[in-house]
Amino acid sequence: MEIILDTNVLLDNPYFLEEEGYEFYLPQVVLQELDGLKRSEQVGYNARLAIKLIYDALNKEKLKIVSTPTKENNDDIILNVAKNLNFPVVSNDIGMLVKAKHNNISTMMNDTIKTYDKNFKGYYKVFVDDDYFSKTFYSHNKFKHTDLEEHLTKPFEVPINSYLLIYPESDDSYCQIVKKTKDNYRKIETSKKILKEVGIKGDIEFDAEIAIAIDGIMDDTLFSVIEGVIGSSKTTTAVLGSLLQTVGYKKNKKYDKIYITRPPITVDKSLEIGFLKGGLEDKMGQWLLGFKNSLTYLFQDEDKAEQVFNDVFQIVSLESIQGASLHNAILIVDEAQFLSNDMTKQVMSRVADTSKLIFCLDPNQNYGIFRGREGFNKLLPYCKGNELISYTKLSKVRRSPLTKLATEIFD
Repeated sequence: MEIILDTNVLLDNPYFLEEEGYEFYLPQVVLQELDGLKRSEQVGYNARLAIKLIYDALNKEKLKIVSTPTKENNDDIILNVAKNLNFPVVSNDIGMLVKAKHNNISTMMNDTIKTYDKNFKGYYKVFVDDDYFSKTFYSHNKFKHTDLEEHLTKPFEVPINSYLLIYPESDDSYCQIVKKTKDNYRKIETSKKILKEVGIKGDIEFDAEIAIAIDGIMDDTLFSVIEGVIGSSKTTTAVLGSLLQTVGYKKNKKYDKIYITRPPITVDKSLEIGFLKGGLEDKMGQWLLGFKNSLTYLFQDEDKAEQVFNDVFQIVSLESIQGASLHNAILIVDEAQFLSNDMTKQVMSRVADTSKLIFCLDPNQNYGIFRGREGFNKLLPYCKGNELISYTKLSKVRRSPLTKLATEIFD
């Protein structure tokens, strides 16, 4: 398929030039714009990378540069190329797309090239007939049903490590939750009684999403990814699931230590406070406030929270993680949407097979940092049906009505 590329597509994702199935046409003015942005503090890296990939694509004869006049507006030049060649233009610029529509030029949003299921939440709501539900879940026998998928009212192939919220066909007010494992299905714990193991006193909304996320942390996978909107309890859930495996009963205790970290990135650089004196905990303290807040909320006791933090938690900085190998421990990375491709690779490769990695992330809170090099864009397509990863998307705002209002206003 032949397509015309706008500049912003290459700034957002230079590696689009490596996508198969396309023959790229690049208006010369796009190359000029990229060259002018090479030294930009925000997008300079992507501009330079895009130019390199353009060169590679030219050598592989996957790309052609189209000469363009210099007197017109850059957007108009690109659109004229698309019109003359009768190829669609790919752009993220709404203004450009409006102009294209006005001139009857076909377009593609950059989102159309995404190859993963953005609607995947890590779980599915499904129905079975009442008789099967009764025999399966009201029986005193241990749950073990390899034929479960055959009894779904709308059968489909369930990805490994995903969950089913199973309802009887006549009643959607009550469900059982099972997880697809490599060989079978297993029921998961949905009762709040599990929280008593670590002395939790906070009012935890232990709904289906939270139960699934907790199970994903406590299962045998090496990597748990918790994606969620702002205020969906990502950090609190990660801390709770980790506590159950470090200070809980012996049957759940699997790890000795919980390492915590997050990228020390300020959303608004004008608010940076500069160099901070002191050791690692002093420097990272402002970034890791969320962990301590979660502990205090869970225990409803500041002294208890402080004691547990000192006994079990250890702060690590991302800049010192290269070369490390974590054993018998959990590593929680909060605000993981701020990790670049390179740092995401570094963190994922530090965890030994006796440890657990947890990412808490919200792609909508990325704010254009590492534009085109966001690690989560590379990671998320691998979260569905991967036997090493448990993935849960938390869609409900749990913090407060004000948090929900903020997301409605500013998203």
